[in-house]
Amino acid sequence: TFDDGYTDFVSHALPVLKSLDIPSAVFVSPWAAPSELGNSHSLLDDGAIRALAAEPSVEIGAHGMTHRKFTAMAQDAMALELSECKAKIEACTDKPCRYLAYPKGAFDDIVTRLTREAGFAAGFTVKQRLVRQGSDIFAMHRIIVDRDISFFEFRQRVTGVMDRLTQVWNIHQKYGG
Repeated sequence: TFDDGYTDFVSHALPVLKSLDIPSAVFVSPWAAPSELGNSHSLLDDGAIRALAAEPSVEIGAHGMTHRKFTAMAQDAMALELSECKAKIEACTDKPCRYLAYPKGAFDDIVTRLTREAGFAAGFTVKQRLVRQGSDIFAMHRIIVDRDISFFEFRQRVTGVMDRLTQVWNIHQKYGG
C-alpha cells in the first residue's frame, strides 16, 4: 500500500511492482494541501489516477479529500469528507472505491463507523502489526516500510517478530516488570 498518491509511485514503485507481479493499492487525497502532507512532493492528478486505475494490479483507494486527521473533525464534516472523497475517486476511475487509509493513521470508533456508513469495505491504519485471521477489517494493520528501514528491521516486521516482541513488552509493562 502507498499513501498520499505521490507521482513517484508511477516512476519508481510501479515498474518494480509490475516486474515482480505484485499487486498494490494507492490511497489518494484529491484536495490535499502540502501543509497537510508535511512536504511539497507532487501528487497524482486526475489523469494519472485514471491511468493507474486502468492497471489491473493497482487498486485506487481513498485517503480523505484533504488529508486532515479524521479524529479532529466534527462528525458531519468527516462524513462529508468521506463521501466526497469516495465519489470523486469513483468518478475519476469509473470503478468502486472500496478501501480507505485513515489520514495520519488517526481513527477511533466514530471514524470506523462513519467509514462503514460511507460504503467502504475496509479501513487501513498505520499500526505496525501483521494482519491475522479475525482482524477488524476497519482497523487493518500494515507494515510500514520507508527509506530508513534496514533489511534486518524489515525482516523482523514481516515475519511477525516485532508483533511478538510488542506483546511481551505490553505484558511486561502491564504487570510491572
